[in-house]
Amino acid sequence: MKEILICEGGEVLFTALEFRLRKHGLEIKWAKNRKEVLLKLEEKKPDLIVGSIKMPGWKGKELLELSKDYLPEKLPVVLIGDMEEEEEIMEALQAGAADFLIRPFKPSELAIRIIHILDQQN
Repeated sequence: MKEILICEGGEVLFTALEFRLRKHGLEIKWAKNRKEVLLKLEEKKPDLIVGSIKMPGWKGKELLELSKDYLPEKLPVVLIGDMEEEEEIMEALQAGAADFLIRPFKPSELAIRIIHILDQQN
């Protein structure tokens, strides 16, 4: 079973994604802050990470660097940001992010993108 790590402070987004992604046979883990992300990355390698551009303790580009430090093989990272974070989003894409979404968005749109990226890996 493929595992998705959601690095986002909002429980509402996690719950909405969890519902949609479990229907596709995916395991979902949630990390609300940097410490939890590090613990989850040490526990088990996820198949994809979804993270907010800005979380307490870091920016999205740092999430990409963390994923590379903990997981030597390329791990897809999808970032979520606000319109005013355009510069950070561009930096993250240049640093290797697989995709991004601008808030507000529908959780179903993010789920579709996640499934598409995972399908391309097979």
